[in-house]
Amino acid sequence: MAACDVTEHRYGGARISQRLASGYLDASAMCQAAGQKLEPWLAARSTRLRVQAMAQRWGVAGDQLVQRSVEQGRVRCWLHPALARRLAAWLSPHWAVAVEQWLAAWAAEAGPMVPPEALPRYVVAPYRLAYGYFSFHNELVLHLLGPLARDGFEWPCRRWPAAADGVAFDTWLGGRGVAVRAFSVYRHHPLAGPAFQARLYPMALYPLLREYLYGEWLAKRIAGHLAGLNPPRALPAHSWQLPWGEGG
Repeated sequence: MAACDVTEHRYGGARISQRLASGYLDASAMCQAAGQKLEPWLAARSTRLRVQAMAQRWGVAGDQLVQRSVEQGRVRCWLHPALARRLAAWLSPHWAVAVEQWLAAWAAEAGPMVPPEALPRYVVAPYRLAYGYFSFHNELVLHLLGPLARDGFEWPCRRWPAAADGVAFDTWLGGRGVAVRAFSVYRHHPLAGPAFQARLYPMALYPLLREYLYGEWLAKRIAGHLAGLNPPRALPAHSWQLPWGEGG
């Protein structure tokens, strides 16, 4: 994992890493700094039941909530933000407060959003979304397309993201054990093009959404939408690193 993909928090002289895209926290480092063993907490019946309940309710695999990786010759365990809060509370009240602050700061820096006064330009036909769920297409506009317009690039109507982009997100989630077919659907009305069926995802998957938007859609799928276009002079292309045409 590249250094730019994580941020570090300091606590009592220790450095605790957090993934910027998903918000997952390095549970191994947390426990080491607190002088506790992680495995007993993971093996505890209450933890196992919580992971199982989260996985069943959110339609994800358990190993997506508790992720293990080998980095620099050692195994690290990364926890979903909801589980990281539980682990912190188990470690100590001070850890609970610190982790809550880290996660709140991470959520506040989720990425550039469209200013409220600009929303009517993008949400042409507002629709109701169930509380506790998000729309991939809505978040795509709020986090990427809207901010691009603010920076000087009006997204071409003929290139507006469509149903296929949602299907690609479903496929990506499926590869990570998420049972997307169990989720509800709604009628999405894009700024350009016909309306189509789209899914609603539980908010627990929001860390995976951010990982996909910045690690997959912005890095790969956006090239197909922008192929053949010339970058406007007003757009700070260096900050977005957008692929313009074949040699962009």
